[in-house]
Amino acid sequence: MADSNTDHTTTDGNETANGICGVIKPVVQRIDNQVEAVRKSQLELRVKIEEVSSDLQRISEEQPVNVNFDPYIRRLINSKRRVTLINNIIQNVHDRLERLQRNAEQETNRVKTIVQAESALINVTQGVTGDPS
Repeated sequence: MADSNTDHTTTDGNETANGICGVIKPVVQRIDNQVEAVRKSQLELRVKIEEVSSDLQRISEEQPVNVNFDPYIRRLINSKRRVTLINNIIQNVHDRLERLQRNAEQETNRVKTIVQAESALINVTQGVTGDPS
């Protein structure tokens, strides 16, 4: 028969594992949601930059204007490149967060398994020796 110390060990181990997962999971989820929002806004920005760039190019070709749009178009193209670079960085962060969340869940499951195995071993040992302490 298991004593209260064994029950506390099992409960404490499970609570610790659940606590770790409970702390990490919401933080990772919140960051993940923010990364998704940034990625969406970056995509929208890139589309707008493409639209403005093509509009300026079209205006430049259609109307003889004394204003040279080429420097502005180059700036927009450079901005588009930076947005693409930032989007790649954000994707990498997102991938790392997913790996972190998976690792945290695996570690939590590993700790739970260890605690349950220790508890079972203690129960078996106490059952064999007949020692309730």
